[in-house]
Amino acid sequence: MHRELRNLRFINPGEAALISTEETLYDRHGVRRSSRHRKVLTSVDRMTDYIPHHDEEGYLIRVDGHCVKLCDCLRISCPGCHYPCEKCGSRMCGPACQRNRDYIIESFFAETEPPRIRKHPYYSPLKRES
Repeated sequence: MHRELRNLRFINPGEAALISTEETLYDRHGVRRSSRHRKVLTSVDRMTDYIPHHDEEGYLIRVDGHCVKLCDCLRISCPGCHYPCEKCGSRMCGPACQRNRDYIIESFFAETEPPRIRKHPYYSPLKRES
């Protein structure tokens, strides 16, 4: 039993097994080993470059750069009318969590009396010139 415990002890190999940080970060083709893709933050210079999205706290980033908390029911004055989100606990999230979401809900059919289509208050799709 003592022999097995002695074999299980950690033995420091010293500098002989040291791997440089260059080799751990990059493989032989120069590509990072990390398989997780990170979002690259770029500034929006023109309105045509704007892609509607939410930040890491769930705020909608508008064209002018201001952050707005908007419920997925698309009512500006709504304090949150959905069930609490499983990921973040917010009542503003509808079918998917708003944190780091890279799309928005442009419009939806509200089954009210009378039925109507509710549109996004801060977004109007750009018309492409043909």
